[in-house]
Amino acid sequence: MENKKDYYKILGITEDEKKLKGDEFNKILKRNFRKLSLKYHPDRNPGDKDAEEKFKDVAEAYDTLLNKRDEYDNPMSGFSFSGPSDIDEILRQFRHSFGFGFGDGMDTQEVGDDVSGTVTFTLEEALNGTTKKVRYRRHVRCNKCNGTGIGKNGKKVKCSHCGGHGRIVQSNGWMTMEQTCPYCGGSGEEIKNPCKSCNGTGLREVVEEESFKLGKGIAEGMTFVKRGKGNEVASADGKSGDLYIVLKEIHGRFERRGDDVLTTIDVNVFDAITGCKMSVKGLDGKYFDVEIPKCSEEDSIVTCKGKGLPRYSDTYVGNLICRIHIKMPKSLSDSQIKAIKEIK
Repeated sequence: MENKKDYYKILGITEDEKKLKGDEFNKILKRNFRKLSLKYHPDRNPGDKDAEEKFKDVAEAYDTLLNKRDEYDNPMSGFSFSGPSDIDEILRQFRHSFGFGFGDGMDTQEVGDDVSGTVTFTLEEALNGTTKKVRYRRHVRCNKCNGTGIGKNGKKVKCSHCGGHGRIVQSNGWMTMEQTCPYCGGSGEEIKNPCKSCNGTGLREVVEEESFKLGKGIAEGMTFVKRGKGNEVASADGKSGDLYIVLKEIHGRFERRGDDVLTTIDVNVFDAITGCKMSVKGLDGKYFDVEIPKCSEEDSIVTCKGKGLPRYSDTYVGNLICRIHIKMPKSLSDSQIKAIKEIK
């Protein structure tokens, strides 16, 4: 009978997260590994053999899913873990990979998840800069139980599902799988009479608002961050995650081309033939004169220097590119038709 550990469950990776690939999956993998390795690290649990075994499982799961995920996921590969089993060797690799050990002055605080969102802006706002208010949801420490999850007259007891071991074994035909207890999350404990305000989680959800000052020349895809405004953790000595916002541009009558801005101007056919001076509205809402050359054709370009967007954190200003759309008259008088024929 094969005994194959479920590395996804050991690291608390959900079924939806298992579907992710590449950098998206690795981001979640590293986040979960950091949390669990901090929780079970031997330096934080001296003499606790159970925590040491859990730390080994977490390190084994992380190494496998980071470096050998395809082989592990293939049931026909005959996968077997070949990493170190000695705790000292695991700790050595842990320090080598992350650049620290708990005895090296590392910040051992548990860190909450980051929160992210999207903020829209117009090119007009990119011209002068703007301030955006963001409403978002995050988890904060429960103020009723101070993050313990324990209600009135409540207490922590041994988990009734795993017997306090933090892991359970499930059999499915010829395969036996060992996984983190889904009821206690691997802690080996459950709460008798949990806090009613947070349902024993130690956290509650709130809606908050933060302001972001965005400078001139902002562009789609830029990311801004506010440290410590993400999710909190239940532990009183934990550290909050961060709040990230990603900018998304709303397209109007202007279209961005790097620092340049493209717009379309309507020019009647007679002005396109003879050339003219016409008034055009810029990004800032102000009008300025543009020279339309003689014999301009459909989609001809007129470039207005320095009327585009400022480059972010720079003094350079792009151009406004005017694309000509020739408007034909809806009707002509007999005398106008005669005059055009005479020109031909």
